[in-house]
Amino acid sequence: IDQLSRGRLIAGLGVGGLPEENEALGVGYDNRGPWSDEFIEVMYELWSPGPADFDGDHFQMTGLVAAPKPVDPSSRLAIWIGGGGAAARRRAARYGQGWHPVSTLTAFGPRVARMSEALAAEGRGRDAIDPPARRASPTFPWWNRDGCRSPMPWTGDQDAGFSVHGA
Repeated sequence: IDQLSRGRLIAGLGVGGLPEENEALGVGYDNRGPWSDEFIEVMYELWSPGPADFDGDHFQMTGLVAAPKPVDPSSRLAIWIGGGGAAARRRAARYGQGWHPVSTLTAFGPRVARMSEALAAEGRGRDAIDPPARRASPTFPWWNRDGCRSPMPWTGDQDAGFSVHGA
């Protein structure tokens, strides 16, 4: 898809909140976080130049060739992490180029502060965050490779997202 979109693919990932979702995939609900972290590491390995090797708790591969590769194999394909909890913030700070906490404006400020702490723990600065907003609306905001730039102003209590740059 990254090839077809000429390098504009942004992968959105979340661990899911319903045990039935995880049962359908054969992943225990309580193990979905570590499984998801390792899955992201596998995707980055598969998207890197050359054959992929990985030996983890949930995934193993040796010399696996995945194609086509992203348009720019020298940089990571953008992954935006969804979720408002501590694990989602840690995952976004470690792996993501974006974070969508699905938050009300009231809860947004405290979550921003906790996200800043998560970024610092991963050696990433607060200046790596561009906090664009998106309205809770059936219309899709305008997206670009650098992040989300919504033409719609914040009004009322709506959800919001971050674009984390520099991963």
